Amino acid sequence: MAQPLHITLLFITEPLTLYQEAPRLISFALRVAMVTANRDDNRMRFHSSQVMSSAQPPLKLHEFIPYRLADLAHRLSQELSAIYGETPFAIDIAQWRVLAQLAEHAPLTSKALADLTNMDKAKISRAVARLSERALLVRERDSQDQRQSHLRLSPDGEALYRQLVPHALDWERSRLGALNDEERTQLLALLDKLDAASR
Repeated sequence: MAQPLHITLLFITEPLTLYQEAPRLISFALRVAMVTANRDDNRMRFHSSQVMSSAQPPLKLHEFIPYRLADLAHRLSQELSAIYGETPFAIDIAQWRVLAQLAEHAPLTSKALADLTNMDKAKISRAVARLSERALLVRERDSQDQRQSHLRLSPDGEALYRQLVPHALDWERSRLGALNDEERTQLLALLDKLDAASR
């Protein structure tokens, strides 16, 4: 007798055999149920992830503000560096930032310069050393702490800065020419607001 027929008649003619095989059949049925449940669960999870991913809008770099600001700042900084990197100025980005901050806020310590320019101490140290070599800076020892120095522009440093400023302002005007006075005021206000929120 073929095996499928034997199984079919098992329920009627061989109750003892059915009883003996019941544990194995139950075990098999449970495994099938678990596999089916896991498969259904995986399908549900996959479907849920699809729903979540479809509900979440994709990130578009041209609309992502941090990227846009960083990219624009980098390009503008590189353009401006082409001005003060040429003779007779011949300074790099870090030196320009130190020069400009000292022209506005001197005297400053190296730590204060690092905070104002958002540059690390190593960059500040190299920029200060290079400007000092050209006699564009003056170091003054702190009267109460000899380990600390206050930095200011020398007469040559002030002269170089005064010579450079008109070029920088002309360049700024050319880049902001697309904005009217109201938009420029709004831009500065928005930058101030974002800057304050990020600190």
